Amino acid sequence: MGKAGVVLATLLLFTGCFFVVDDNQEFYDEGDPFWEVWLEDPYVSCNYYVTTGESRWYIEIYADSVGGPDDIIGVTLYLDTYEVIDLGYAGQGRWAIIVTSYYYDCYSSHYLQFVGTDYYGYEGYYSMPW
Repeated sequence: MGKAGVVLATLLLFTGCFFVVDDNQEFYDEGDPFWEVWLEDPYVSCNYYVTTGESRWYIEIYADSVGGPDDIIGVTLYLDTYEVIDLGYAGQGRWAIIVTSYYYDCYSSHYLQFVGTDYYGYEGYYSMPW
């Protein structure tokens, strides 16, 4: 117990209440999946090819965890909540995919939700509009 804890314990002893304060306690919730895995720094680009009528998307995001980016086992993209796409590992914590589509047009609005999972089953989420 640190100095603040001793002073607080002594003061509270005279008032009839007694609390033990541990100054060295670390606070984090190891059961909180939103803290264990996080996704950040997305990069999305789209090119439309007039000759073929297709859109080619390049989608990338960084995934990390308390144990480091090597603990991430997969990142899944839910495109407009219909399409489920697994991203491939691109190195240095980055996950990416190239999607060629006639349906998902570059000039339409879309909703992208990323879900990253680590070895322990924790998940992190990142959502963004296009």
